[in-house]
Amino acid sequence: MPTMPTMTLTTEDAITLPGMGMVTGTITYSNGWAVSKAGVKDVALKDAFGIDIDPEMILEVEVRIQALETALWEILSDQDAADYADYAAEREDRVRVGEHREIQYW
Repeated sequence: MPTMPTMTLTTEDAITLPGMGMVTGTITYSNGWAVSKAGVKDVALKDAFGIDIDPEMILEVEVRIQALETALWEILSDQDAADYADYAAEREDRVRVGEHREIQYW
C-alpha cells in the first residue's frame, strides 16, 4: 500500500478546532485514490499550550474532523493555486525569451 501524504500544521496556518482552540502538528491524509476515501487518516497534534492531543479526541468527533478536513483542503487548494501561478509565470517567461518551441498544444 502506498504511503499517504502528510502535512505539518504550524501556528501560521491558524487551524482551530471546535472546543480545542488552535492546533499544530502533523496530519496524515488520503486524496481518495484507489482503496481509500479522501480525508484525514491520522493526527499527531498539540494544543496551543504544546500539550499532545489524543487522536481519538479529533478523529472520533465529527465536528472536529470536519473542521480539520475543511482546513486541510483549503491549504492544499491554496498550495495548488500558488504552484499553478508559478508554473504559468515560468511558461510566460519562456515565451517572452523565444523558447516557444517548448509549448505543446494538445
